[in-house]
Amino acid sequence: MRKMIFAVVKKAMGIGPLPDGAPRGYQVNLSAAVAWAAREVRLHQPDQQSLELNLKLDGRPFFG
Repeated sequence: MRKMIFAVVKKAMGIGPLPDGAPRGYQVNLSAAVAWAAREVRLHQPDQQSLELNLKLDGRPFFG
């Protein structure tokens, strides 16, 4: 079950390995990540008319 859920998320978010020559790691589809983040903000702040979204593009994790 867990494997099936991850496969769906992996496909929806466009998660895949970085191209050859890049450091070892994975990449994500930017438009899918922004849509997911916007939906999360709307889920937790549904009464606001505007949406503020902070997006980090340098590869560092959001925590820490």
